[in-house]
Amino acid sequence: MNSLVGLLLCAGAAGAGIFISYSLGLALLGFLLIVGCVEIGFEWRSRYMTHLLPLDRYGQIFSTVWYLATVSGLVAIIWYFAGTGDALLGLPLQVLRS
Repeated sequence: MNSLVGLLLCAGAAGAGIFISYSLGLALLGFLLIVGCVEIGFEWRSRYMTHLLPLDRYGQIFSTVWYLATVSGLVAIIWYFAGTGDALLGLPLQVLRS
C-alpha cells in the first residue's frame, strides 16, 4: 500500500468484491466493501503521519491469507446455516441480501 500500484490493486480487488457481492445478492456486504474502500483511501492519504512500521513481505502475505481465510470461513458459516431451512438460522443471509 506504499505505492500507487498497491493502492490501485487494492481498489481493483475491492471493486471485484463489490461486483461479486451484488451479483450474489449480498447488498449489505457490497455496501460494507464500499465503506471499506473509502476508509482505504483516507488511510492511504494519511499514511505518512502514522507511527506504525510497515509490514515486511512475509507479514503482508500472512495478513492477506489470514484475512481471506477468515472472510471465507464466515461466509461459509452463514451460507451453511442459511441452507438448513430454519428461518432463524437463515436470517444472516437475509440481512446481507437486504
